[in-house]
Amino acid sequence: MLALSAVLATPAAAQPMLSPHVGGLTFLGPATVHPTAVFYNPAALSPLPDTQLFVASQVRLDRGEITRDPIDPASGQPDPAGSLRPAATPISFAALEGFAALTSGFGRATFALAVSTPGAEQGSFAATGEGPGGAVRYHRVSQSVRDTYFSLGVGIKVTNRLHAGLALSYALTSFDLGFMRDTALERGSAGLAGDCAGVPCGVENPAAGELIELDTAEQLLTFNGGVLASPRDGIWLGLSYLPPLGAGGLTTEGSARVTSPGGAVAVGRAAIQSDRPQRVMLGARFELNECTFLGVNLTWFGWQRARELDLRLFGVELRAAGVPERIVRHRGFQDAYAGEVVLDHRWSDLLRYGASIGVATSAVPQQAVNAGALDAPRGEVTGSIELSAGRAVITAGYGLILRLPRQVSPGVDDPQATVRCVDGGFDLDLCEDVRLGRGRPSAAGEYSWLTHELSLGIGFRF
Repeated sequence: MLALSAVLATPAAAQPMLSPHVGGLTFLGPATVHPTAVFYNPAALSPLPDTQLFVASQVRLDRGEITRDPIDPASGQPDPAGSLRPAATPISFAALEGFAALTSGFGRATFALAVSTPGAEQGSFAATGEGPGGAVRYHRVSQSVRDTYFSLGVGIKVTNRLHAGLALSYALTSFDLGFMRDTALERGSAGLAGDCAGVPCGVENPAAGELIELDTAEQLLTFNGGVLASPRDGIWLGLSYLPPLGAGGLTTEGSARVTSPGGAVAVGRAAIQSDRPQRVMLGARFELNECTFLGVNLTWFGWQRARELDLRLFGVELRAAGVPERIVRHRGFQDAYAGEVVLDHRWSDLLRYGASIGVATSAVPQQAVNAGALDAPRGEVTGSIELSAGRAVITAGYGLILRLPRQVSPGVDDPQATVRCVDGGFDLDLCEDVRLGRGRPSAAGEYSWLTHELSLGIGFRF
């Protein structure tokens, strides 16, 4: 047997920028004894027998639509009678994730070498007549996040009923971002009244749009750890902690490319100050009978330090082109919680199957949702099967994440905040919203989307 435990899926954790299920849709969670424990709870490596290899891949597909409210171009405010009526924008993202681990026991300790992608988000919006990113271009043209961990983990048997574990990881992280900046808006009332192809520019005029593209990366060390206990036969309890990636915040550095409204290109250096959440995961597994297991998983995501993106742009060309050295973009992230119940049954020595149902709160408040910060309260259902053949095991799973539609009205973004700030001579009292990155064009509208997940894993016991 590759796994000594039930098929447990991690709580429905489709948070922004995070992989919902590291290692696939089966054999996951802080109370699960399986090679994926190197990420979820290294203590759960300890009971693994023999030497094991597990490799998994997962595809995530997001499908939906953003329908923005009509806008009055003179003010940039949502207005049912507004003449600016952005076209509906389809959400069509795809992300490929992977996991591989080799584990081996030595006395009271089990060691693991693993590669995983706990952070994975990729998606862009197609160009339209309005320019790159279409109707949502001021909040997102493109965004790609990738965290790859190379981990060394160890689980130690403290007593027959208590195990502890720790994993150290070398992390490669990248954050690529593209969005449009409304150069007319950022000149205040004078800019909105300025000339754009013979008419006043107003707000969201494509002729005043400046495309900013950042390509950044960083490498650093991190860790995670936990404990696993069995207070009585047939019951396993797991608790683990994953810190945020980067102490005191995460800064990625790289290149910047800015395309002016007239098409001129300026290049330079860039840095993005962002963050990933810290996580506390609690899991329990109960043996109902010799073939059936019940699992419960709970997760807290601490997003307090990730409310804004702080962008820094440097270089002679960028300065000559009038590109700001600092741009703050509001995301409004908040703490989120997820929970899941899973039932698993072994039909025979050759077949095991299971299903789960989970719910999660949103990491983005409703009025802060935009194309660059997509999240909503959601539910998830998954199904999985495991086929065993000698020392080999094949697992396959499917998951569907359904989200509540998000109606953003009027939203936290207020273009008039930028007008007041500029016209007021950048007075601190007038510029609070701009300082927090909320002076962009409006994101008001309806956001609805769902996620399909497919996973396949192969394991061997030597």
